[in-house]
Amino acid sequence: MSGPDIVKSGPVSTPCPRRMKIVDPKTPGPLPDNKVKIDPVTMELTKEYIKRQVHRKRARFGFNPTPGTPVFCDLAAAVEHTGIYIGRNRIVHLEGDGNIRSVSPEEFVARLDGKNPSRKIYFAANNDKSLGNTEVAQRARNMRNGFRNYNVLLDNCHQFTCGCLSGNFENPCIFFWLVEQEIKSKNGIENFVWQEWKY
Repeated sequence: MSGPDIVKSGPVSTPCPRRMKIVDPKTPGPLPDNKVKIDPVTMELTKEYIKRQVHRKRARFGFNPTPGTPVFCDLAAAVEHTGIYIGRNRIVHLEGDGNIRSVSPEEFVARLDGKNPSRKIYFAANNDKSLGNTEVAQRARNMRNGFRNYNVLLDNCHQFTCGCLSGNFENPCIFFWLVEQEIKSKNGIENFVWQEWKY
């Protein structure tokens, strides 16, 4: 008469999910590897996030951007939104609908249909001075109420910000790190910090 096999000694083998391991305590051998494995994409995003934090400084009372200073806020966790501060608590930026608007700091951070969790704004600074420029501020002011064919990869806020810095609005600066390179080039410096703005 056929029936289930009976194991008279040793551990009982039972069905289990593929990822589970049954370890017989009587059998010598290496213990399971309990190290957490992180996929390469998550690792690179984590490294980039940590690197960005190193160049950010906490807000200081009385230290504010001057007209023509590049600014940015975080979008969720791994993306940035940039613009140009033009004075009188206004920032000019390219919005996702293609319109170029002058907005308040509160409006600037209200991305993702107002669901953006970040409320901090940072401005470019070096040696305790904001990296403002009157020419950059005037370019940004001149672009107010304009329109561009917005594309998240090909014609975005970073390209607009770099256009204000360089005067060339058809530039290839479509990533945040390219905005940082343009800031360095514009100011003839090798490094700078992102200073938190207590607006």
